[in-house]
Amino acid sequence: PIPVPDRNYLTVTDPRSGKTITVPINTKTNTINASLFAQLKIVPTTPPPIASEDRVPVRLFDPGFKNTTVCRSAVSRVDGEEGKLYYRGYDVEELVEKSSFEEVGYLLIYGELPTQTELEDFSRAIARNQYVHSELEKQMLTFRYDAHPMGMLISTIASLSTFHPEANPALQGENLYISPMLTSGLSASDKLVDLGKGRRVRHVAAARGERVGRHPYNQPMPNPKSYTENFLYMLDKLNETDFTPDPRLTKILDKLFILLAEHGSNCSTVMMRHLASSGVDPYTALSGSAGALFGERKASAVIDMLKQINSPEKIDIFLTIKKGRPVRLMGFGHRIYKGRDPRVSIARDLAFQV
Repeated sequence: PIPVPDRNYLTVTDPRSGKTITVPINTKTNTINASLFAQLKIVPTTPPPIASEDRVPVRLFDPGFKNTTVCRSAVSRVDGEEGKLYYRGYDVEELVEKSSFEEVGYLLIYGELPTQTELEDFSRAIARNQYVHSELEKQMLTFRYDAHPMGMLISTIASLSTFHPEANPALQGENLYISPMLTSGLSASDKLVDLGKGRRVRHVAAARGERVGRHPYNQPMPNPKSYTENFLYMLDKLNETDFTPDPRLTKILDKLFILLAEHGSNCSTVMMRHLASSGVDPYTALSGSAGALFGERKASAVIDMLKQINSPEKIDIFLTIKKGRPVRLMGFGHRIYKGRDPRVSIARDLAFQV
C-alpha cells in the first residue's frame, strides 16, 4: 500500500523575512506549541530596538485565553459540542446519581473512586481537621458586623499560612510537595488535602455565623453522616441539643457540590496555578483563588441579577426587557457549551425539590 503522508503539521511562512517553519499538531489534543513561533524573528518597526540588528520573536496575542490552553489535565473534560462534563472519565450526571460529594472529591484528587475503607479513612481525616484555632476565631470577631462572608473567608484562608509554617515551601524547602513523606507518615500533599477540605467548610460556617451575629460559632457535628450534613449543621444549628439537618436539603446540597466541584481551567483554577507556580504556600494561593471567585464577573454576577429582579412578580418583566437586548442572563450555563449545559438541567430539577 502507498503510505499516507503525515499531514499533522502547519507550515507557516513569514513573507517579511521569507522564513518558513513547520509546527507539529498534537492530534490527541488538537493543539500546537506556541513557543515554536519564536523561531520567526523580525526587526520591529517601532522603537526600541537598541541596534538595527536586534530582532524580536513573533508572539501569539490572545486576550482572555479564548483560544489558548495553558495546561493538560486528566482531572476533567468538557465536551462543549455534546453538552457533556466528565470527572476523571466519569459522566458528571452519573456521579450525581450514584456518588456522594466525598467520593467525588476523592476521585478528583486521587484519580479513582474510593473503596469503602478508603472513603472512611478520607472522611475521618477531613473531620479531624474541621476545628479552627481559637486565635483564628478571635480574628474573625474583629470583622465588621456587615462584612461580606466571602471577604471573611478569603482573609481567614490566607491567615492559615501563619498557623501552618510547615506547609510553606519558602520555609521548608522548594521540594516540600514532591517529597514522599513527612514525619507523620503522610505526604505533604495528602496532609494539605485533609487540612484544606476540612478547614474551608468550617470557615464558611463561621463567616456566616459572624454575619448574623451568632456567637459562639457552631462546632462541627458529632458523628455526621456526611461532609454536607456537617456543613449544614454548622450553618443552621441554634440551641437545640438534638439538631439534625433536613436530610432532603442535605442530599440536594451534596449533589450541587458535585456539580460545581470541577470545571477545567476556570478563572479560580488558573489563579491558583499561577500563584502556586511562584512557590507560595497553598493557603495564600487558595485565598487568591477564592478572591477570583468573588469577582464581579463570577459568582457575584448572579447575585446582582437576582437583586435586579427583586421579587418573583418581576421575573416576566425582567425577561421581556432582557430578550430585547443583546445581553447574557447570568447563571444559566457556561459559554463553552454550544447547546445544553448538563449542570443546569440537574440544578433545575433539584431546585424544584426545595
